[in-house]
Amino acid sequence: MAKHRFAQFELTEEMIRYGFVAASSLLVDVVTLHVMRRVLGLDYVLSVSLGYVVGLLWNYFWATRWAFAYRRLDDHRNEFLLFCSIAFFGYLGVLLFMMWFRVLNVPLVEARVLSALIVGGLAFTAKKLVLFTDYQPVIRVERWYQKASFGTRLHIAIRRITMPFGRLLHYVPTEAKRILDIGTGHGMLPLLLAKNRPDPKAEYYGWDVDADKIAVARQAAKLAGADITFQTKEPLKSKKWDVIMIVDVLYLLSEEQQRRLIEQAIGSLRPGGVLLVKTNARHPAWKYWLQWLQEFISLNVLRITAHVGNQPMVFLDMAKLAAELQKQGLETGIVRLDRGMLHPHQLLWVRSKIDI
Repeated sequence: MAKHRFAQFELTEEMIRYGFVAASSLLVDVVTLHVMRRVLGLDYVLSVSLGYVVGLLWNYFWATRWAFAYRRLDDHRNEFLLFCSIAFFGYLGVLLFMMWFRVLNVPLVEARVLSALIVGGLAFTAKKLVLFTDYQPVIRVERWYQKASFGTRLHIAIRRITMPFGRLLHYVPTEAKRILDIGTGHGMLPLLLAKNRPDPKAEYYGWDVDADKIAVARQAAKLAGADITFQTKEPLKSKKWDVIMIVDVLYLLSEEQQRRLIEQAIGSLRPGGVLLVKTNARHPAWKYWLQWLQEFISLNVLRITAHVGNQPMVFLDMAKLAAELQKQGLETGIVRLDRGMLHPHQLLWVRSKIDI
């Protein structure tokens, strides 16, 4: 497989990166404040202002060059002016909070840190929404599903944020012509694939046991102008596939059912075809249990996801499975897709044997 490259930052990765930028900016701000006030003996308000300006310049430099993946404005002068405008309102907020903390006799440096923590979250949100968000993909997906229910659109929006679609689709070979998504749900994966790599010779299929979700997927494909076949009838034996994708589906099945499905999928690949199995790792533990809780709520409380297996949320050991497949002469690999994300996304890829 091709060497993994991240197609884009995810929201959570941007939050983490910006957190480091904000923390370093605060450090620069506090050091400047200390020097201005304690060393040079300048006025309190002037010292705070100078510290904020130096921290702002530091923040802008690293935010645009490291923290955010997308810059919406081509004119960087306008970008800087808007960035400073947001920072100005943040500065006013910091001053108000600092004055309040000073009334409460909170020490100067501690007051600055507390003010930054309160204002920082609002500042990140404003900068992200105004300057560093590409709205076109969001608008496109919303248009595809505009006729779906509010609950469905909300579910799709959350999945769009928490699922690394760009990183996953990077592993679909560009030469693949016949692609199947097993457990396609509302069909977002084949839709994104079809719209981002238009190929008149490519055939896209989505299969799911939930007829209601398939109906939503067909409607979305029609609105998107994408030629995708969505069906509830099991398609594995009908064709030979270049790529088969199984994304966040296996945990709904028992271990025996999971292994059987993987075996059937590999047997349905063309020589040299690729099976992509996206699931969740069991480490780090905090990510695993966060994912477990989310899926438990989806399955048993909101009932968004249909469960057809005997044991809910059974996560196979992908490393062990990959080793077993390698013993059968298959080429395999495991890739983590969760850098900067809250869920432990991982991908197992398997390439079928090439006839000699």
